[in-house]
Amino acid sequence: MSRNRVLQCGGAIAQAGVITRTVEIYVIQNMWWAFVALLAGVLLLAVASGAIQRRAISSIGSRNCAGRSWRQAFPAASKTDIRRFLQLFVDAFAISRKHVLKLRPDDAVMAVYRSVNPPDWSVADAMELESLGRAFKTNYGVDLKTIWRQDITLGELFYQARVG
Repeated sequence: MSRNRVLQCGGAIAQAGVITRTVEIYVIQNMWWAFVALLAGVLLLAVASGAIQRRAISSIGSRNCAGRSWRQAFPAASKTDIRRFLQLFVDAFAISRKHVLKLRPDDAVMAVYRSVNPPDWSVADAMELESLGRAFKTNYGVDLKTIWRQDITLGELFYQARVG
């Protein structure tokens, strides 16, 4: 192959490289809108999911204070013990602490779980039950796996926390 031919090939390759780099820069510079669209979509999904979750938990949030129900169900329990238990529960379920005294002793744990994780909108949960189990074991020394039923109520959990 002659030297002229090599130079011609080299020039073509160099030109192709410049064109390729130019196209890459052009594509990258003009892809910002795709990133913005993707970010907007994720943000919209997060807002919609939060709104649905707030609507689902509003059945609890719209209640009156259930402190009297807890005191009637557990007259020997102190207000501090009841609040501590309920705070542990709302923390495990990532429910706002302003709803702590709106939970009643007859509330089924799985009903609260379903209100936090609406079946039509929940892809995955935040491991609320596992968090509750760990916190229960740490704070009360009771393994929830040994007492768990699908219809267990907050009052039954509180009773186990007191005797556990």
